[in-house]
Amino acid sequence: MDPSSPQREARYRTAAELALAPAAAAAVDSPSAYGTTFGLLADLAAGATQVVVVVPDAAASTEVRALAARVRSEVAPGLVVAVVDDSSARAFAEAGFELFAGRRSTPGPTSETSLATAYVCRDFVCRLPVTDVASLDRELAQA
Repeated sequence: MDPSSPQREARYRTAAELALAPAAAAAVDSPSAYGTTFGLLADLAAGATQVVVVVPDAAASTEVRALAARVRSEVAPGLVVAVVDDSSARAFAEAGFELFAGRRSTPGPTSETSLATAYVCRDFVCRLPVTDVASLDRELAQA
């Protein structure tokens, strides 16, 4: 089974819920002692949001750095972020990680350039890719 498949994620989610259930009652009685437990419960309640940013191989432009920096600065329950180059995205996909399948940077205005591209996914269902920070902000707000 693919290590990033929704079926596997559901199996692990159920196991996490069962493991946290006994601690949840104690956490309510003594919240300052169970900060990590509350964080995990918040992650479970929020569901999974995955963001994959694919940057062109050997890219260092201001736009590329801005998109990667924006997604890295996002903090939200259930959020998983991966910033990879095109070669790494292909390698992860070939290794069986479905979340990276078909993910690549977007061809730019010239044949020598590509644009960093962000894919925002909710429970492994991805929205259309975006290439600028303003569009990424809109996608994150809707995720």
